[in-house]
Amino acid sequence: MVSEAVGFIGILLLGAAIIIGVYFWITVRLNGQTPDEYLNEFLDSLNEKK
Repeated sequence: MVSEAVGFIGILLLGAAIIIGVYFWITVRLNGQTPDEYLNEFLDSLNEKK
């Protein structure tokens, strides 16, 4: 019973990671940026909000 719950949570985390990765890849490609440029701009925007 516990192992089923742990497996289910693992599958959910894996699915979330895949969805976030696909979103990141599509966003970077549509903006015409390299992943490093996108991450730098994203982190700069987070720092400005503080």
